[in-house]
Amino acid sequence: MAFYLDRLQSLEQAILDSFEHDSSDFVALKERVTSITIGTTDLAGDLEICFKAILSTYLDSGSTESCIERSPLIRLISFAFEFALQYQDANDNVPKIPFQLIEDVLEHQTIYQAKQIWAIIETWVCKITNPVMFSKGKLVVLKTCNSLLRKLSKSCDTEVSKTS
Repeated sequence: MAFYLDRLQSLEQAILDSFEHDSSDFVALKERVTSITIGTTDLAGDLEICFKAILSTYLDSGSTESCIERSPLIRLISFAFEFALQYQDANDNVPKIPFQLIEDVLEHQTIYQAKQIWAIIETWVCKITNPVMFSKGKLVVLKTCNSLLRKLSKSCDTEVSKTS
């Protein structure tokens, strides 16, 4: 058990180091992740735990950027998409992770913030509709859209309701 927790901590630190240093060398990160996760049977599960732990840290900190595009939450989701593209040939669920992060972020936002975030997500159509990515995340997208629609007012938020 201690070995598993140490591996998760090392994996989280590798992701966090790359994210915080704005590294775009995702091939190197994938190699580092691979070296840490040798013998793992659930790579996607381990990566999901690590990404969600990082996301939780940012959600708990309550850091609010004046410009939502520079928010650590948005940057982390974008980073997760780029990272997951390294696994698009894999037969596991790594490409589903960014969609799960979107779901978690939207779940913890006010309607106003959710609208802003949704507007940014709409600009990522190419990333989201990548066939491999979308095939893994389409059910999460559907669940997220339904959740967002339940939050929105039927009379006041008609613009967002039509796009989600």
